[in-house]
Amino acid sequence: MVSDVNNQAQTKVDPQHVVLSGGAASIISNILFALCEPGDAVLIPAPYYNAFENDMKLMAKCVPCPIYTSDPVKGPSPKELDSAAAAVVKRGLCLKVVLLTNPNNPLGVIYRRGVMLDCVKWARSKGLHTICDEIYALSCHQKNNAFESILKILDNDLRDDVHMIWALSKDFGASGFRAAFLCTQNVGLLNALGNLNIFTCVSHPIQLVTSDIFNDDLFVDSYLEEARLLTVKSKAICERKLDQMIIPYVKSEAGIFIYADFSAILPQPVTFSDEGRFSEILQNIAHVVMTPGSSQRETRPGMFRICYAWV
Repeated sequence: MVSDVNNQAQTKVDPQHVVLSGGAASIISNILFALCEPGDAVLIPAPYYNAFENDMKLMAKCVPCPIYTSDPVKGPSPKELDSAAAAVVKRGLCLKVVLLTNPNNPLGVIYRRGVMLDCVKWARSKGLHTICDEIYALSCHQKNNAFESILKILDNDLRDDVHMIWALSKDFGASGFRAAFLCTQNVGLLNALGNLNIFTCVSHPIQLVTSDIFNDDLFVDSYLEEARLLTVKSKAICERKLDQMIIPYVKSEAGIFIYADFSAILPQPVTFSDEGRFSEILQNIAHVVMTPGSSQRETRPGMFRICYAWV
């Protein structure tokens, strides 16, 4: 795994800075438990993966706070980060962390280098930690794409405040393996996770399987290329149907989902109640599950995340 990180970052990653754990959710939970106090706030660009809220609340008792932006596809600007931080202060909360998902879930877009740098610089100016969840890093739709790991962007100068996460769950379709890793240079955090990780260890058999996978470069390269081609094919089917229905959607660059606007086919003016009823009809009658925007802290009713990897 460290070797693959080295290839992406084009710099040396010290294995002593890598922590294995039973899935990205447990890593996020443990990081926040170690770095934060109950009731501390975590900023996340909205819309965001709704399971993050459970990851933050269950053990660490942190408070997820959305960052609303004028252009979610582009990502948050320093000014928008300022506004989100001001809203946190107004609620009487203590801000500790900024959580970024790149490539983004649910939008399927890739934050550019400048956006990531601006976010890290802003967080550092406020004395905050930045967590970069890169769980879809190897699921970009084009071979030549804009994604850059935060390790590469910062030339592996993470210091003690930037923490990168990746897991097998998405890129390798192996969610059941419960194998993820954290790259951090924060010695205090590494020591804390040495204790916390006893509850979320990766089993020896899974460590062995994972090691075999990552030592087989031919398999990894062929698997990822086949997965990319099949994912792009499924995405094209989904986009074609949405185009036929004249349903607007975000042009995704990575991941396994499309973020689409179904508001035009819902009663006008659209409400989140209408969105919820539409979601129930889809699930109970059509047996199609789409994640409603309201659960992802979307401000516009009628937005849904469609996962198309099953096609």
